[in-house]
Amino acid sequence: MRKRTRRSTVAVTPREQDNTGKDAYEIEEILKSKRGRSQQELSYLVKWKGYSKAHNSWVPEADVDAPVLVKAFEKRPKAATTSQQDKPRRGRK
Repeated sequence: MRKRTRRSTVAVTPREQDNTGKDAYEIEEILKSKRGRSQQELSYLVKWKGYSKAHNSWVPEADVDAPVLVKAFEKRPKAATTSQQDKPRRGRK
């Protein structure tokens, strides 16, 4: 029997506020990107400045206010992707 463990949550405290009074977080690096189901919704996996990788999160493109980091991410070479034939099948054999 598997023992259940409780997941701990970490409180995130904002470092500063933007000019609208909302909490503002600074993006340190963009790690990955993905498209949503409609293929039009682009999101980025971001590393937040001053936080561990446990706090990395997916952010919609519209909410990423770091054009320099986006350009740097887009210039990076793409990782080799596996073709559809190389991917393991899910479900019954």
